Amino acid sequence: MRIVLGIVCVLLGGWAWIGQIITIISYPLAGKLRLQEPVETIDPICQRAEINTAKWDLFVLWTLLATGILMLANHSWWPYLALISAGVYLDTGIEIAKYKTLKAEGIRIGTPKFQRVALVSFFVEGV
Repeated sequence: MRIVLGIVCVLLGGWAWIGQIITIISYPLAGKLRLQEPVETIDPICQRAEINTAKWDLFVLWTLLATGILMLANHSWWPYLALISAGVYLDTGIEIAKYKTLKAEGIRIGTPKFQRVALVSFFVEGV
């Protein structure tokens, strides 16, 4: 089970970390790659919020990737880093609150399909 979870942490953590780097460097490219909302479907203020969120995520997502690597290496520190990683993902509630607030204020936060994808991804992150 540790090996499977380690692989999942490395794959998801690495994918998310690289996705956030792309978002920070070029939001339009992230939109074309479907990592973020396409530029034409999202309000500029929401784009700025996503870029700033990506910067924070870049700072904290390394913990998930490192946890997976330590799990695969069966290093004795993996449980401690896993607790830190899990704590970081409690922040998904903040993301849901942000999206609900922006939507309630009439700010374009993307297509209905992307909104569903975002909520599902927040749920997966929380789990």
